[in-house]
Amino acid sequence: MNTREFRWTDIPAAEAIEVESFAADRWSVESFWGELAGVPHRGHYVALAQGAELVGYAGVTFIQDDAHLQTIAVARTARGQGCGRSLLGEVLSEANRRGAARCLLEVQDDNTGAIGMYKRAGFEQLSVRPRYYPGGHDALVLSLGLAPEMSAASR
Repeated sequence: MNTREFRWTDIPAAEAIEVESFAADRWSVESFWGELAGVPHRGHYVALAQGAELVGYAGVTFIQDDAHLQTIAVARTARGQGCGRSLLGEVLSEANRRGAARCLLEVQDDNTGAIGMYKRAGFEQLSVRPRYYPGGHDALVLSLGLAPEMSAASR
């Protein structure tokens, strides 16, 4: 599998991954277009491909000194193979390169796989946003302090 820049042509495949990953709270095609319109100035989006097939993607936006993880998803067929960790490492590496002081994210409180991945990467819980997601699920707000000299491989 190889990581590369997320392209406009990846949007249809990303939409399919969104449907299987976030049925109730998925991004629309318009959301992807809107986010990609800010690349590279205010954001960075990466794709993970197996051959020609998109199997995952992640994106981060930059606001002042913070990086905000906007999205990360892996196709069901590619889960459990370290794809999420690889994508997270890519966006954190870019955040370090741009000098972000920390990375923030929200994750649904029952998404144990993602929460575990974030905790293993060093994220800590800052707060809870009650009933943030559809269906009344809470959002855990997580933060990771960044140091530009750290590489993604050391995470």
